[in-house]
Amino acid sequence: MMTAESAEALILLAMDSTAHRKNCLGDEVQDVPRELLIEALSVLEPEDVQDARRWFADYGVELPTLPVSPEDQAVIRISEQIFDYLRWSKEPRTRVEIEAHVEGKTARKRTALQSLCTTGKVVESGKGSKGNPLRYDLAGRREQESQKRA
Repeated sequence: MMTAESAEALILLAMDSTAHRKNCLGDEVQDVPRELLIEALSVLEPEDVQDARRWFADYGVELPTLPVSPEDQAVIRISEQIFDYLRWSKEPRTRVEIEAHVEGKTARKRTALQSLCTTGKVVESGKGSKGNPLRYDLAGRREQESQKRA
């Protein structure tokens, strides 16, 4: 009987296999129940999941999409709002300014902002003190503006 661990192992094995075995392993992955593939993919690191999707797509195998919880959907929606707000802002914004311009629960706003910083899409500057609050801006914006001026 196939378990989530063995499905995960099969995915990783297929990606690391020699060329002559890849087609056979791709066929085996197609025979794994969808629920087990989802469970196996959920324990992999996000970049490994992306690599696995690309690898299997090359062999005609489409891996299932992981379900997204309502909480994660809300954070994704808020992240998009924050990104758009910062994109249209002329200068870096504080967390308070961002939260005032984005709809949603405060905890989700903070999770979304932290996620944007963690992924490198948004950068944080300032000391986080009363006179020098943390400010957030799109990653690479300052470098792009200084290159335009030069």
